[in-house]
Amino acid sequence: MVLARLQHRRRHRRPSRARIHPPLHPTPRPSRHQRPTPHHPPAPPLAITTTSLPAATVGQPYAATLTATGGRAPYTWTAAGLPSGLSLSGDRITGTLVPDDTNNHSDVFVWDRHG
Repeated sequence: MVLARLQHRRRHRRPSRARIHPPLHPTPRPSRHQRPTPHHPPAPPLAITTTSLPAATVGQPYAATLTATGGRAPYTWTAAGLPSGLSLSGDRITGTLVPDDTNNHSDVFVWDRHG
């Protein structure tokens, strides 16, 4: 019986007025005591410094390390068109070249932490 009365009152209640509240997370004002954020000089341009890789021999283990300068570490390496049997992990190309691969051109790309 009490539950029925509460529901009845709620149904006939006038809608409440909309209230304007301050934002939940106001934008902080700069303080006189805040230290300025440190300025980082721009990084030198990112460049791959590995100009050539050692030749691979079919059926023999292969390993080569790629190097880069500039930008902001860490670097992310990707490769397209590596010969069959070789793969890129981090800055190292490793694997064993398989026979009958006619691919003799690969592209290697590097990105720094800013992309």
